[in-house]
Amino acid sequence: ADGAIRGGPLARLLAGVRGTSMMAVESIAETASTTARPGIARKNSSGRQGPCWIAVLALIGIWAHAGLASNTSASQGGGTGASPAGEPRGTGDGGSEDGTARRASSLTFSSLDFDVEEPEPGEPGTNLPRTVSIVAGVIQPSILVAGGPYVTATLHADGPILGNQGLLTLVPPEMTEDRAQAGACGSEYLKDAGGQLIGRAQATTSGNSSTWDFRIGVMVADVYQVIPSTSHRRRSVLTVSGTYKICFTDSGSFASGATLVPTPYSSITIYGASPYPGYTYMFEKKHFCFAGGVLGTNCKVKIEGALGNTTAANHWSNIHRMTWAEPFGWEDTCGVGDAIPTLGIGIPTSPFIVGGQGGLVFDLGYTYNIETRNFWLCYCPGFIAKDDGVNSACKATEDFQQKVGYLYIFVAKQLVATIVPVTSFDLQIKCGDVNGCLGHSDNRIKILDPGHWNPRYNLNNFPIWDHRSGCRNWAQSEQYLYPPNCVTVTECSGLVSGGDDRDVKVFVGLKMDNMIQSGLSKEREFDICYCDKDCLDGSNWFKV
Repeated sequence: ADGAIRGGPLARLLAGVRGTSMMAVESIAETASTTARPGIARKNSSGRQGPCWIAVLALIGIWAHAGLASNTSASQGGGTGASPAGEPRGTGDGGSEDGTARRASSLTFSSLDFDVEEPEPGEPGTNLPRTVSIVAGVIQPSILVAGGPYVTATLHADGPILGNQGLLTLVPPEMTEDRAQAGACGSEYLKDAGGQLIGRAQATTSGNSSTWDFRIGVMVADVYQVIPSTSHRRRSVLTVSGTYKICFTDSGSFASGATLVPTPYSSITIYGASPYPGYTYMFEKKHFCFAGGVLGTNCKVKIEGALGNTTAANHWSNIHRMTWAEPFGWEDTCGVGDAIPTLGIGIPTSPFIVGGQGGLVFDLGYTYNIETRNFWLCYCPGFIAKDDGVNSACKATEDFQQKVGYLYIFVAKQLVATIVPVTSFDLQIKCGDVNGCLGHSDNRIKILDPGHWNPRYNLNNFPIWDHRSGCRNWAQSEQYLYPPNCVTVTECSGLVSGGDDRDVKVFVGLKMDNMIQSGLSKEREFDICYCDKDCLDGSNWFKV
């Protein structure tokens, strides 16, 4: 079988003359040769070994089928398609010369175009290309921008595309064509994208093109809903940075038969802030600060990473900035309205904050305000919403289109005017405006001595992500008296819990010890650290 079939003259004759797939020949060869090999030979019902006649009958079947397929192809104009990069797409279930639509696996795709919104009459457009094309045969990734105002994507093929059930999704750059066809795109896709790019919205197909309109739907609670948007720019389908391939199916499902478009080697790179580890969606990331009211209690936010920061020295950080936005509803978020001056006190570039420490840390200043305490954090990856040739990147609210999390500003308040040593008092912690805390009682506090008289050098004021933070590393003050609380730096008692309310935690019956100086009780200040969950982990503690 190996000699006669696998790569032999008869195989070439069948594949070359009759148009038989070499894959089919190889399959028959594998079956026949496996049956014939010594030691693993199979027997027929009469007890005799019979691999050779099985192979011969199989070849006769291929010969007859090839003749029939050849005649069919001649009458219908069918054939085998290949991508421009040379990877076979498989055999179609219909021809294209007469305009009959074909399945995706048999089509050759030339490009996938992302179109940017048209400017308002009399207004300048953005600094983005009007159309970004992912072109077959081009290996270098095409560049797009997270939060960018892309309004449609259009896929172009060499023949009519079947029906209006086309779906798109973004997949890791390691995805292969074989795995895409086997259904991997249905499970290994970027979930943090608009519904049209996670396989939740079908295309409108016309002739050789399929188009997805990004303005007609939105993801709400992980469900794709068609809700007309008054501002599609606030609903960008690209929400995180990264490099991805694009998977397409025309069957309404990625379970099988999907293909990578325009070729298995094409990809896109999205500039912007990178996803946070452990979070499915960027907007779910919680950032915590506190209302300190003095320089040195600044709110500092750190992002995981960013793509597109490619210029030399520190210049790139001047065109990649962060600001904040009040949450007046899910539609009014980043890129809408002015950044109110609640944050940014003491920062010269406020409200458009330049990144420090490699461009990943943003000092939002300190705040006196204890009434408005929740904000969306918005990132600008070198974007200009209105590029008139004069405006610079990241200098207007409209330039900040990418959500990079939600900021909660905590406030601690003693519920008595004066705390008298060795007498009980209650302590209230407000978890931002609403829902800043988890709805359970596993929260903890610990009271610390200040690390320095100058707030700028008090390590307790350092942010939650900073490994030097005093709340993370220091033990409870020896002046804390009751109820029994922390026995180690992070192991603190359930006797001191603020309850299960998500907006406010109240710690009751606390007592501090007395300190006598020159015969009088000495007035003292303490820092309050809070942990909302997993409190044995020091990285979950921060000052409130």
